[in-house]
Amino acid sequence: MAKCLRANYLRALFGSYSQTFNLRHGRSGTLFEGPYQAIPIGTDEYLHQLCRYIHANPVQHGIADTVDPWPYSNYHEWIGTRAGKIIDSDFIQEHFGTAAGYQAYLQSYITGQAIMPDGLQEYLNRIGRSRWNWEPLSSSIMVSDGLRVV
Repeated sequence: MAKCLRANYLRALFGSYSQTFNLRHGRSGTLFEGPYQAIPIGTDEYLHQLCRYIHANPVQHGIADTVDPWPYSNYHEWIGTRAGKIIDSDFIQEHFGTAAGYQAYLQSYITGQAIMPDGLQEYLNRIGRSRWNWEPLSSSIMVSDGLRVV
């Protein structure tokens, strides 16, 4: 029952967001490709991998060379270089020890030294990505603050 309510809530949330976005930008149609999929996080290892997967997205997609110049995530709150209100410091300490420990954990992922758990690798396989490609986009231009313009 709770799973059904959660799925309906998220469907309504994404539908409402799509309608608002389309109205604001004078367009129609879907914004998100493919159906929404909720995958349970069953282990701490998988949760850890998802944390660094999310924080590494700007690098993975070639928008930034490193996660440091990317201002649109809570990564800087995680490592203590920016004050923020939506941060659970106890979570970081419990799961990664220190901010420096998390930084090292994230860097091992970005540099390809980390091995993904089966759950994340299976998901990537399902969506047609066998591994993340960490090569920068060839059509991008580097700007002075470390971000890329595509």
